[in-house]
Amino acid sequence: MPQRLYLDVCCFNSPFDDWRQQRVRLKGEAVLEILERCQQGDL
Repeated sequence: MPQRLYLDVCCFNSPFDDWRQQRVRLKGEAVLEILERCQQGDL
């Protein structure tokens, strides 16, 4: 059975947040990584 990945719509704003705080930067980087892997077909 294929696995599914569900993302809350608000996560798509993360790359545009102020990355000066480490927590915000890590979240934004994680979202971008997930999207990149989806485009490559890995997820």
